[in-house]
This record gives sequence, structure tokens and C-alpha cells, in this order.
Amino acid sequence: MWRRASLLLLLLPIAAYAHPGHGPAIIQVGVGLENRFNPASVTVGVGDNVIWRWGDGLNSHSVTADDGSFGTGPRTSGEFTHRFTEAGTFGYHCTVHPQMFGQVRVVSVAGADVEPPRLSQVRVSRKGRRHRLHFRLSERADVLARIQRRKRTVRAFDIRARPGANRSRVRIAGLDPGRYRIALTAFDAADNRSATLTARLRVRRR
Repeated sequence: MWRRASLLLLLLPIAAYAHPGHGPAIIQVGVGLENRFNPASVTVGVGDNVIWRWGDGLNSHSVTADDGSFGTGPRTSGEFTHRFTEAGTFGYHCTVHPQMFGQVRVVSVAGADVEPPRLSQVRVSRKGRRHRLHFRLSERADVLARIQRRKRTVRAFDIRARPGANRSRVRIAGLDPGRYRIALTAFDAADNRSATLTARLRVRRR
């Protein structure tokens, strides 16, 4: 879905989630003039995201995993997101303020979907002036298609795709003649993201 990739990715302000498997937990980094994480401890499910959000923009803080598996350098603003794919307890700290520390407890959630969708057999066909995009998908998902030229996205569109073979019309009106590529990325209902596959597209002069 384009909203997931405009990715890649605006996040609405929501409260820290207390129920594993139901969405991201949000942790405030540096609350007011206090050097602390709030909340200092959260519990999420396998496959859930945790979002750290910097607050006042005045003090510099980092989010650094004790085991080095994730983290940021010191910063004063913005957000950092990490997805936890294994159960366990993960401690983290601020490298600027040693008194700042927290932990994320990750628990198994029955039925949690952590398997990304799989794309395959991506190609573009042409019949007359009509272009069709063809691909296969392992499960129902939303597919983000980006038409790119010289690594720059010039057009994007969504496809509501089903398991198995899919095809979709590619609108080329308004594109300059030349060689392009279409990059496809699939997102399932659990926000698992596929590998990105590409196919060649050639726009001819009329």
C-alpha cells in the first residue's frame, strides 16, 4: 500500500500499546527536561514494531541495544522503528545519559503472522498500445508498483492482489519514450513486506 511506503512511512501519534500482537508500542525519548524513556518497559508480540519518538528537540539521546542488535546515534528529534522477530527480553540504553535505560519484552503470540509474502514471475507484456503487468503472489496482499527511470520513481500505483497469478494494466500515458523498470513490493495484512522484484518496461514513440 502506498501509505505504507510513502514508505515509507508516516506514523500517526498513538499511545504505547499494551497488548502484544495488536500493533506498535511507542516510547517517548527524553520527556521534558527529564532524561528517561517513557515507558521504560513495554511488552510486544513477535513481529510487532516498537517506535521510539524524540520529544522536545533540545537534548540529544540515543537508543542503543545492549547487545548491539539495533539502535541509533545521538539525535534530538525524529523517530526510530525496530521490528522484533524473536521472543526474548531486549535491554537498551542511551549512550549520552547512562541513567537512561529500558527494555522490550517480546512474547510469542498465537497465530502471529511473521512470514512475508513472496513475489515471483514478474514481467510486463505488450499488446498494441496496452501494457500489462504480470506476477504471482504467495498470499493475499497489497502490492506497491513503482515505475522508475534512472532510479527515480516517476509514477506509483497500488494493486489489491490475490494468491496465485495476477495481472494489472500499466498506464503509460504521459511517460516519455524510453526504458523504464517497474519495482514491485507486497505488503500483507500483518504488514510483512516482501522482497522487491523488478521487470523491464519500454515506452515507444507513438
